[in-house]
Amino acid sequence: MKAKDVVVGRVYVVKVSGKLASVRIDASRERVVRQPSRKGTTILFSRPIVSGGGYIGTNIRTNREVNIRSAARLRYEVMKCDLCGDYTRDLERRKAFFGATHGMKEVTR
Repeated sequence: MKAKDVVVGRVYVVKVSGKLASVRIDASRERVVRQPSRKGTTILFSRPIVSGGGYIGTNIRTNREVNIRSAARLRYEVMKCDLCGDYTRDLERRKAFFGATHGMKEVTR
């Protein structure tokens, strides 16, 4: 994804520790550019130091904080189904397939 497509508060799929996970984006971090310190040392390269940037999110399943360094790590946006509570990529298609029984559990007596 691109940074202009990311919206804070929405849920995206991200690869976390080798597995795809649903992550809610809580905040975006600004990039900080600063010049290297020149105290007491000789600096051969005076390139600016860039740190930060990216996003802070929460893993939906584990409720742990996740640091996302760039928008390129985000795969696609997912939405929560009102009936069953699952996160899915194509909510309308899922509702059309399951119809009125979507999200209902069978009652056994």
